[in-house]
Amino acid sequence: NTRKSTRSTRRLNSSASPPTRKTLTGWAKNDFDRKKRNSKPFWNVLWVCATADIWSARRKSFLGVTCHWIDQNYKRHSVLLSMKRFPGKHTADRIAELFFRPTNWITKLRLSFTDNGSNFVKAFRDCQKELHLDLELDDLEEELFCENEELDENAIEAQDTFARLEEQSYASLPPHYRCVSHTLSLVATKDLDKELDLLKDKSASTCKKVMRSALAKCSAFWNKNGRSTQTAEAVTAILGRSVIRPVVTRWNSTFDAVQLLLEKLEHIDAAFDAAQIKKSLTAQEKEFLKEYNMALQPIAWSLDKLQGENCMFFGFTAPVLLKCDQKLNDLINTDSPFAKFMAMALKKGLSKRFEKILSLNIETARSEILSAICMPCFKLHWVPNDKKDELKRYFVAEANFWKKEVLGNSESEKSQDLKPADDFLEDLLDFDISDGQNTKIDLETQCLQYLQSNDRSLESLNIYPIVREMFFKFNTALPSSAPAERVFSYGGMLFTKTDTNESRKMF
Repeated sequence: NTRKSTRSTRRLNSSASPPTRKTLTGWAKNDFDRKKRNSKPFWNVLWVCATADIWSARRKSFLGVTCHWIDQNYKRHSVLLSMKRFPGKHTADRIAELFFRPTNWITKLRLSFTDNGSNFVKAFRDCQKELHLDLELDDLEEELFCENEELDENAIEAQDTFARLEEQSYASLPPHYRCVSHTLSLVATKDLDKELDLLKDKSASTCKKVMRSALAKCSAFWNKNGRSTQTAEAVTAILGRSVIRPVVTRWNSTFDAVQLLLEKLEHIDAAFDAAQIKKSLTAQEKEFLKEYNMALQPIAWSLDKLQGENCMFFGFTAPVLLKCDQKLNDLINTDSPFAKFMAMALKKGLSKRFEKILSLNIETARSEILSAICMPCFKLHWVPNDKKDELKRYFVAEANFWKKEVLGNSESEKSQDLKPADDFLEDLLDFDISDGQNTKIDLETQCLQYLQSNDRSLESLNIYPIVREMFFKFNTALPSSAPAERVFSYGGMLFTKTDTNESRKMF
């Protein structure tokens, strides 16, 4: 194949000298080594988070793992840590085994994010020694090493058990979180359908019936566009652009596809005729699609924001979810017949899946609460008034715990401000900020002045060393496993007929 390619290239350009397969292999290896050297700062940071995903194509499966951290200038860094072949069944044991192989970095992980797949959930649940192994070892240590006590037969047996469990401690995975974006996608699909069935109302039943008929016609239209080149060309000529087709693994794709149809609503009947769809959308179904996008907009907005990477931190999770819940409440109080019931169903699904976060319970949502408070752009401004005093006291108590971890009060180098690309923060936040003086004083006053400061930039954390250390710990994580998903978006380029013959070593 290489010789044929070379001859073909030289026919086009006689002076061309295309690289050989051996040369290309050498370039790939050198590029890999270079990127590996550039990721060395990763080993010197204290907190790291990972995202993981499994993808299958052309009868081959791969496990991809990405790692993310924040440097001292508050800039996020990301690397592809692993993309390995995943032979055999995708069981929890196999996932734990392959995930654990880079042993040097496991202890650095703050959190790991994956989708809601039962195999991932089971792998992390069964292999976290923090939850069960350490407790058993601590109990045995206490029994074995009490002063002035001799070891009896039971203690000797316990000592053997202790040694055995200690040998098995390698099977430890970092704390696991389910991807917030994927969970929101489930709210917009499975929960919407399920909760509408549970609503005991005649209008809700009508809404469900119209939803099924409208989306079924749209699905037939989208499928026809994907299967027929002639149909796609005819529809593109009518609409002035190609049609967006929903994809199960691409979150928000149904919302985006419906939104495009609404933008071209005056041409939709002609487009359906060109696609040879027997029944076009009725007036009621067109009205439903408008209200469908109205009801799904809070979920779509939240999902798009939380699957960001470069300017995204774990502290966005709780404020975004609370804002989403508030927007759904507003829709429930509208007179729109379809949007009202869909918003009710979506709110129930959101409440069930994110109850611990939406309730702002300090025991079940500790990381989400502290990560948001430690972000200068949020602090306590996103918290409902009846919860502010409680969370303020909790924040000061946590800062007191972290006081011993702060190494000094010296200021770090200036950082880049967090500047999202749109008016995300302006839409998310609506509050008045009082000014405060930033001085190096006692811990409680330091925390209170941080909360009162009007400086939203991340570099303002340099004045508050304890809050700064808390920021790095709780905000290193990303709320979504989207980075691992993006790896496989590019992976499609490798899964061609020729490239699938690449060896595992060179892959």
